[in-house]
Amino acid sequence: MALNRRSFLKLGFTAALWPTAAMAGSAPFKALSALS
Repeated sequence: MALNRRSFLKLGFTAALWPTAAMAGSAPFKALSALS
């Protein structure tokens, strides 16, 4: 049960961080396309 709860929390943590990570990752590409 502990392992299930831990993986569930990890999944929720990843899901919460994913949009932020995606935005941060795409920022340099947007800056590059704006410069070129």
